[in-house]
Amino acid sequence: MKRYQITMPIAGAVYGEITASSQEEALDTFEDNWVKALDKEEREDGEDFYEVAELDIHRKMHTGNVVHYTYSDMEIIEVGDEEEDSEDESED
Repeated sequence: MKRYQITMPIAGAVYGEITASSQEEALDTFEDNWVKALDKEEREDGEDFYEVAELDIHRKMHTGNVVHYTYSDMEIIEVGDEEEDSEDESED
């Protein structure tokens, strides 16, 4: 039998929720801390967190102008407002 070393390209997505005053600050924080997604630590409610949302191997990343993985651009979506959340809790 022969022994082979294989290097396979990977593509994936890391998901996170960040508390920040702006999208730019959230992106900067995320870029500095995304590797925490690999830690698999439990999080407290309201804490910033990161998780690997998708991870795939590919024999090719692209063929010509066809990309073979799901995420090719960073996406940022506002998911809540801490001030609104604390107001909702005080009304209960």
